[in-house]
Amino acid sequence: MDRISSDKLVEGIRAVTNEAQAFLNATATQTGDQLDEARSRLGKSLVASRKKLQSAGSLADRQVHEHAWAVAGIAVGLGLVLGILLSRRN
Repeated sequence: MDRISSDKLVEGIRAVTNEAQAFLNATATQTGDQLDEARSRLGKSLVASRKKLQSAGSLADRQVHEHAWAVAGIAVGLGLVLGILLSRRN
């Protein structure tokens, strides 16, 4: 996944988690068994998704730093192939 689409994915996940947190805050004073159960499940899912998001970001960052030359080589290779294809098109 390229950097732009992964950034958009992260932004989307953050937006969803922020909306979920806003929902939890907005319904904190309301009562009812079903609402309490829904808030509890949403809270647990929110915590889990934030942990996964942090873990995925850390893993991606670590992989890029550990394999910087491989990432650079792949980028150069893709740029070369794309350049060749575009030059043949003209």
